[in-house]
Amino acid sequence: MTVELSTLGSVIVTAAEGEGYSVNLGTFVVPASTTISAFGATLVDDASASDARTTLGVDAAGTDNSTDVTLVYGTSPGLNYITLAGQAITINAVDLAADVTGNLPVTNLNSGTSASSSTFWRGDGTWAAPAGSGDLLADGTVPLTANWDVGAFTITGTQFISDIATGTAPFVVASTTVVTNLNADQLDGNEATAFATAAQGSTADTALQPGGALGTPSSGTATNLTGTASGLTAGTVTTNANLTGHVTSTGNATVLGSFTLAQLNTAVSDATLVSTATNKPTESLIVALGDESTALTTGTKVTLYAPYAMTLSDIKASVVTAPTDATLIIDVHLNGTTIMTTDKLDIETGEFHTKDAATQPALTTTSISEDDKLEFIVDQIGSTVAGAGPKVYLIGAIT
Repeated sequence: MTVELSTLGSVIVTAAEGEGYSVNLGTFVVPASTTISAFGATLVDDASASDARTTLGVDAAGTDNSTDVTLVYGTSPGLNYITLAGQAITINAVDLAADVTGNLPVTNLNSGTSASSSTFWRGDGTWAAPAGSGDLLADGTVPLTANWDVGAFTITGTQFISDIATGTAPFVVASTTVVTNLNADQLDGNEATAFATAAQGSTADTALQPGGALGTPSSGTATNLTGTASGLTAGTVTTNANLTGHVTSTGNATVLGSFTLAQLNTAVSDATLVSTATNKPTESLIVALGDESTALTTGTKVTLYAPYAMTLSDIKASVVTAPTDATLIIDVHLNGTTIMTTDKLDIETGEFHTKDAATQPALTTTSISEDDKLEFIVDQIGSTVAGAGPKVYLIGAIT
């Protein structure tokens, strides 16, 4: 007997004694009236444990996750930038001091571009050679490849040795300050014996020695010489120093020598020497522009022709009666052109002389030739009292 159970919820099978039977379960479908949930039904109909795990969504590989996982630190225990608690993995910040060992490959820094044994990694993210590469090291392992300038610093040591050959100065010094305790074997190429004074006045001397007889050198230069010159014959004595005493001559030296007027004026203290050719005394050409009492008016007051050539060094003006309420202004023309800038001869209100003016006259022309035309012009007078008795002073040297 055969019974199909494809749709039955339950079945009772009976058979007569000795009669065989079979039951074909087919596909068992749970009736809707059962208490199994829809999810349970999806799990019941899974064909394998793997399918059931897939349905449950856990441990698809079938391994056991019932115990905690531990981290293995290898050879560096204490690294803690990755931590694990139960099934949770936490990534922390990397401590460069505690968590990193070994050397970072240069290719990790700007791909290693320009990295070499002579470059370093800079803060701006590039490889570069250090400034002053090749400078002298303390141990002398890196020789200089260029001139070495230490700037405003001092080099201190026990000894400086120069191995430059003769012909090139081992030192180049800009300062003229005295070097204390400098002990040199020669001075300007001369040994100390060249400056000995023991044989003063002897014919062996090659330079004039102060403080004794001059001897007979063929030539020499000296200052502040004293003593006698009994051996000094045929030759020339020159000096740029002031003569402070009498100069006498005996024997062959009958001529003192030639001096400029300026040198003699410097040397002679009790008088000033005057040369009719080159050193003229100061002269003043004084011109009255009116009488002593008549009030001034504007315009050209005096015209004259220079009686001699002269070089002006100054110009002044004065009045007998001071102007009031306005400045008196006087100009001087040479051959039709003013000899001053806009700063003329100003006599301010209540004043009698240009020396008291805030603005002093400024000469633009100082050379006057003989017979040059000079015109003296009043440009402005006082507004209440015009001023009276004006005079102009041309000060200079006759040439």
